[in-house]
Amino acid sequence: MVVPKFTIWDTTKILYFEKNFKMKKMNMVYAFQGNQANFTSAIFSHYEFALEWIKKHKLSGILTEYPLDYPIYEWAIDNGYFKPKNDHHTNSNFIGHFTSVRQKHWHFVNGNTE
Repeated sequence: MVVPKFTIWDTTKILYFEKNFKMKKMNMVYAFQGNQANFTSAIFSHYEFALEWIKKHKLSGILTEYPLDYPIYEWAIDNGYFKPKNDHHTNSNFIGHFTSVRQKHWHFVNGNTE
């Protein structure tokens, strides 16, 4: 009997699917990035917590929902939102910058949604 070899990511992905899709629940986090910021300034476990903080400080920027422990590149492929069509789509620079318009996101100006 041949035992398949898995990378750490393969093993994590398998455990993730077993845990989350059988249970029909994905843990989501919410990342806020201010306008013209290079990095995220806050991560929240609940949308409501993010909204309260954004309103309190009258922030402008974007709040994006991310599945926890599930990279957006794989999430988009696994959900049929993206299909790599050439070698460029599988290189590390592309994957490292990948985002998807299918992710839930909200734009804020002075603490209010647009």
